Amino acid sequence: MAINKRLLAKKDMNFFAEFTANAAKMRRMFGYAVIIGVIVVGVLVAIVGYDLVRNFLIKAEITKLELVLNTEEYATLEDKAAELQRELETKKNLFYALSQMKKQVDTTNTAPADLPDTLAKCIPSDTYIKNYEITSNSANIMGYSFSYYSIVDMVHLLNQANVFTTVPKLDIKTVDPSTLGGTENFIPEGNINTNGNANGNANGNANANKSQHNENLINIYYEYEINGLLLGDVYVTVTRYANGDQATSLSGVETYSYRVGTPYELNDNIATYETGNAKYKLVKVTVNNAAVDQKNVDGIIANNRITGNALNNVDIALYYDKVVEEAATTEGGEGK
Repeated sequence: MAINKRLLAKKDMNFFAEFTANAAKMRRMFGYAVIIGVIVVGVLVAIVGYDLVRNFLIKAEITKLELVLNTEEYATLEDKAAELQRELETKKNLFYALSQMKKQVDTTNTAPADLPDTLAKCIPSDTYIKNYEITSNSANIMGYSFSYYSIVDMVHLLNQANVFTTVPKLDIKTVDPSTLGGTENFIPEGNINTNGNANGNANGNANANKSQHNENLINIYYEYEINGLLLGDVYVTVTRYANGDQATSLSGVETYSYRVGTPYELNDNIATYETGNAKYKLVKVTVNNAAVDQKNVDGIIANNRITGNALNNVDIALYYDKVVEEAATTEGGEGK
């Protein structure tokens, strides 16, 4: 069989052309790869260079800060901070002590200075006061009267003058005039003569005058005693403590005055309290050293207020737990 040399030569030329085209294509791809590689290397070198320069600058700043922190001013800064903290605690305790003293002064009741004048205005003409005793919150009045109703009227006048908190206790009993002595115990000698002239008469009969003195002009007397609580102010005091094994005060004692029998409401920083950049939440309440049940405490927290009626002095203690700020956490690489 004869071989066609021309056909073989044509096949060889086609293979050579295809090989040359592929080689040129590979050269172009290799060139592109080299360029991309150079770019990548350049970027990496730039990043590394930037990091090196940045690291150098940071180290320089650190060195500078270390030099500053090693100076005498900053070497004692921590000690100064501790000293300031101790001073703050000392002043806080002093403020608490002073507010306690102020509370004692504020809550000490005193009788009204004009009470004797008020009593004088309310005494009927046929009644007199034998003696009276006034304390900081009560009054005891004793005396005699020619009329039962005059005593009742005097008590009525005292109530109208807002002397007592409530209607006072009144005891009235009759008295034998002979136990009180003669008229000389009530009318000065010389004011009565035989003619019954209250102006006296120098020419009057001395014997008749003496006889008149030994007789009581009124057949019956009434002895009375009035006891009552004086109208005044009562005080509501609020003290805040940090809860713990040993409660520590968070602020001074707050004192509020109210008229007896009036309602009061406290709604200033009750459920939460902030001091010294720290936050606190209410957990316990006591009233006159008696613990308030948890249900009422929950109501106080929900309403952020304390209410009541001012019938007597009230001491309210609020106990707080410090709120702990939770640090931010990460989940799945993302900050929450």
